[in-house]
Amino acid sequence: MATKKNKCTYCKERFLVETMVKTPAGKFCGFGHAMKYANDKQAKQREVNLKKAAKCEQVEDKAARKAKRDADNNNHKKQFKMTKEVVQRWAGGIRNAGKPCKSCGTTNDIQYCGGHFRTAGGNPELALDTRNIHRQCNKKCNCELSGNIYGAMNTIGYTQGLINEFGQEYVDWLNSYHPPKHYTCDQLRDIRAFYAKLTRDKNKDDSNCPHVIKL
Repeated sequence: MATKKNKCTYCKERFLVETMVKTPAGKFCGFGHAMKYANDKQAKQREVNLKKAAKCEQVEDKAARKAKRDADNNNHKKQFKMTKEVVQRWAGGIRNAGKPCKSCGTTNDIQYCGGHFRTAGGNPELALDTRNIHRQCNKKCNCELSGNIYGAMNTIGYTQGLINEFGQEYVDWLNSYHPPKHYTCDQLRDIRAFYAKLTRDKNKDDSNCPHVIKL
């Protein structure tokens, strides 16, 4: 009489039916393989769950990054600050590369910046106008002497430096009344992109910038 055999669900070897362990998960050659099968199945399910969790986390992170990006794009203060920094970098670097500090005349190999004649905080309408931004030594004149507007430590100062190069009328215009500028976030991004391109191209001409007001 033939004896019926079945495959073990775990090891796939064939065994006599009457010797096998039967469980809802299948038939096994012994309790050891039944336990191993259950443990392996649980491990695979944990791996699947971890991958799903990781994917959900990635989706959530992506959504969070997008939300932050959207918030930043509509944060006028942040957009203004970022744009101002790009404009200053161009005005103090590319446009006036190699020129001396407007306030003290130094040409030493030090860090330079685009310093505002009329302060950006007190005169936001001129903060992005490059006629109000010129090359200065960053540490001494711009930072330690707050722009060195009138001359200190045997220097001519920002005011006289502008007069020497552009004339009294230029300084009078800077010191005159200027109407407020109401830039949108989109306009600020456009201006930033314009000056970023000038910086990359080492282009010294910003006459085509859409925000520039002619004298």
